[in-house]
Parts: sequence; C-alpha cells; structure tokens
Amino acid sequence: MHARARKSRLRLLLAVLLPALILAGGPALSVVEGPAQAQTPDGKYNPLLRRALSVSKPALKPLVVTQAGSADVKKIKLMLRVAPGTTKEELRALDHSFYIGTVSGGVATAEVPIALIDKLAGHSKVLRLSLAVQYKALNDVTRSSTTSGGLFLGMLSTAGVSGLGSFDGAGVVIGDVDTGIDFRHQDFINGSGGSATSRLLSVWDQTDAGGPAPTGFDCPTVSGFNFCGGTEWTNAQLTSDIRGQSSVVRQVDTDGHGTAVLGCAGGNGNATNGLEPPGKYKGMAPAADLIMVKSALNDADICDGVSYIFSRAGSKPAVANLSLGGHLGPHDGTTDLEACLTGLTGPGRIIVASAGNEGADALHASQTGNGTIAFNKWGLGEERIDFWHDYEDKFTLTITATDQSCGTLTVNSDSVLDSATANFCTATISVYNAPISSPFAWDGNA
Repeated sequence: MHARARKSRLRLLLAVLLPALILAGGPALSVVEGPAQAQTPDGKYNPLLRRALSVSKPALKPLVVTQAGSADVKKIKLMLRVAPGTTKEELRALDHSFYIGTVSGGVATAEVPIALIDKLAGHSKVLRLSLAVQYKALNDVTRSSTTSGGLFLGMLSTAGVSGLGSFDGAGVVIGDVDTGIDFRHQDFINGSGGSATSRLLSVWDQTDAGGPAPTGFDCPTVSGFNFCGGTEWTNAQLTSDIRGQSSVVRQVDTDGHGTAVLGCAGGNGNATNGLEPPGKYKGMAPAADLIMVKSALNDADICDGVSYIFSRAGSKPAVANLSLGGHLGPHDGTTDLEACLTGLTGPGRIIVASAGNEGADALHASQTGNGTIAFNKWGLGEERIDFWHDYEDKFTLTITATDQSCGTLTVNSDSVLDSATANFCTATISVYNAPISSPFAWDGNA
C-alpha cells in the first residue's frame, strides 16, 4: 500500500451559546499559544481526551462510567495506538483494574480508572491515548429497494452461474453491532412451540453490567464490581426463554433499530399478519446464523463487538454489519476505529456499513486558498468541529463571531500550539491543535 499524507488536526470545542461564527483563512492577526507540551504521559493524550479530563461533562456518557461501591470508581473508555507486537496480556498486566478488549491494527480498546490513566500512558508501547468517539445508528436502505431483492421475487435468475449457491446465507454468520434485538421476534426463530430454537448463536449486551461477560472480553473487578465486560446470552438461554421454559435473558431492544437492521439482513420472514404467507417478507440471508452485539456505539465498543462476532463465528465465514456512523475524523481510513476494524478483516471476515442518512445535510465544508466558512451554533451545550489538513500545509485559521465586538481567535500552522481559548460574549471557544499522524497513527508505510 502507498504511504498516506500525514494529517494534523484542529479540534474546535464550542460551549454555551453562540448565534453564529465565521471561520476565515488569511493573514494572521494574532496567535494565542498554550504552554509547550513535553512528552510526559499526558502529552500522549489526544485533544478530545484532554478536554474530557479537564471538565466534568454529562455529555461524555457512556464514555465515562461510574461504578458505585464502597469507593466510587470513575472509568473512561479509550482507543490506544500501540507499538507493533503489543499484546493484550502485557497491557492488562500494567494494573489489575485495566480492561483491554481488542488489539488489532495497531489499536487497542481499553477502559481504565481515570485516576490511573497516567500509568497506562507511561508505558513505552502505548503511543497515543484517545477518548472513545461516540457514533449513532443509521439505516436508510432496505432489501425492497435493491436489485438483489429480485432474487427472492423471481425477477432474477442464477441459472448458468456457478459457485453462487442458493443465496440464502446458509453456512454463514451475520453479526450486527447495534441497539439490541427482539430475540422473541418470529423472524429470528426456527420452528415453533416446544421445538422452537433461536437462530441467534449468542447475544452480547455490552450495556448490561450483570455478567457473565464473554470469554476474552471479561473485565477485571474493581471495588467488587465488574462493569465493562457486559453480559453474554447463549443460544441455549435464548432458546429456553423462547420456549417459555425460563425467563433469564434481560436483553431488550428498546430502540428497535437493531431488530429492524438484523431483520433486513437475515430475517426468515416467519413473522406474518396472517394475510401473507410466511417467508414473503424476509431478509437478504434468511438461512444465516445470527449474532447481535447490543452496544452504546462508541468506537471502542464497536471494535470489540466486531471482534466478538468473528470470534463466535468459529470456522464459518462471517459478515459484521455496522449500520452506524459519525462525522468526526478525516474520513480517509486512518482513524482508530478504521485501523482496528481493518486489522480484523481478511478471508471469511468481512465488514459492511450503511450508506448513511445525511447526504443532503450541510455537515461538511472545505476551503482551498483564502476564504470564509460561516456556521450557526444554536442553543446551549458544546459543539465540536474537526479541521483536517495535510501535514505539510501552511494555514491561518481565524474564528470570529458575527458580532465582531465579541472577539477573534487566530491560530496558524506554525504555532507550537497545544490549546488556545478565548471568550466570545456568551460563549467560550477552545482550539486544540495536535498531530494525529506518526508516530501515533501509523508508521508512514500503511
């Protein structure tokens, strides 16, 4: 693979209320610099993590988890860039309270007590620590609007095409990292009554602290609590509940998104209103085995979820579906999540993602040369903007409120800048400038 251009990031964090801002590129008026950052453990923290550790914000949930007990323990979800050859075991050995879930593609997922984060950062093989990024569920296309749906409607023929099989997913595992699943839905059940069986090989509810956690994703106990590993429900437990022989599975899909998505991917169509025959409204692969990971949908949990799906698929080929997305990052394949997922793929291990719902929304802007980008900030709360550029680029960024008497903040690419802050009447603007490239993100040969 060819080397990618190095990237550097400016992350703008807006707080409180600001009716409108203008970003302009041009000659610098002033440069506001924070103190030079030595390579101490906290010098490995990415801008968003620094911000998170400097303020107490409810918006960080579920990225910051409080375990109640004899002594409250606040833990934080992280993505780590690690040196080649780093193992889960050596990271866990740093402290008994560290959860290390997946190590893949030079990235490790972690959840650690906030009070001990410097201990993790001090390890020579931990190159960079980033706050886990929150994603959201997306779903915009169903089988009925795809050409391949014709395979089930008699519109297309596979006659004379070898090696394509029945196209029903038999012998394949479909996994989904999502909001959960209605495991009692008939589309996810084979048979009925006392002979009914769940089509789900397992369900991992990452949001359920009750346990037991799946093997390989178990969390160390801190103050008597074992939160981060979640709870795994087996096929036997799911089948027993479906038959009415027990009622032990606590997992529910309160959102409905995960149930709908996995139904589109692998529902068998058994659910019917009585007016249509069973199987008429089925998913793309109605004979596939299924796995659901119920997740809070941050990038650390997502990567753990995909790793779990591939692990539980065993020798069968597996597809992991991610009907989710977000807008932070360079969108070029170099983020922590993208690197982690890439490391999990290979023969018989494929990841698919939704196209998204927001193509027509005004969410992105770009600028070449001098120019101005205006945007609105409505209401209370904090907004984040990523500004990405090639590592070698020279630029000046000026932030100005619509009411220019409220102030101006200017930074440029030559600044030895860790952070800069200015008050804008009823708002505060903070700019964090930090390279996201070598040695933290990749070695130049990726």
